[in-house]
Amino acid sequence: MKFNTETVGRDGYGDYQHSQLPNFDGAECISKDVIEQWQAEMDFQLVINRMDTEITEDHPAWIHYFEDGDAGFGEWNPEAPGADAILLSIHDTEDGPVAWWAVERTKEAA
Repeated sequence: MKFNTETVGRDGYGDYQHSQLPNFDGAECISKDVIEQWQAEMDFQLVINRMDTEITEDHPAWIHYFEDGDAGFGEWNPEAPGADAILLSIHDTEDGPVAWWAVERTKEAA
């Protein structure tokens, strides 16, 4: 895996972006082929956590985001998929907040 570990500093809404995350030419949607090429180049596997499947409806982030319509989701602290996972991004999508993690590639994914 070719990502550096770095301190996660989230903005007022809860967003975070790793310094090595490409901007993908400003695209809002990224094709599966582009993601697969990026994973191969950086020697990692992308794991995506969704806030709506990771927390319950009584969690403060759920209440603020989904019920109150607040744009922020800073109370959500995504669970790392492994001890060596590196957080690449926490950002909002049409379906709600997600977290992107880089993990070591398995032999099947390589």
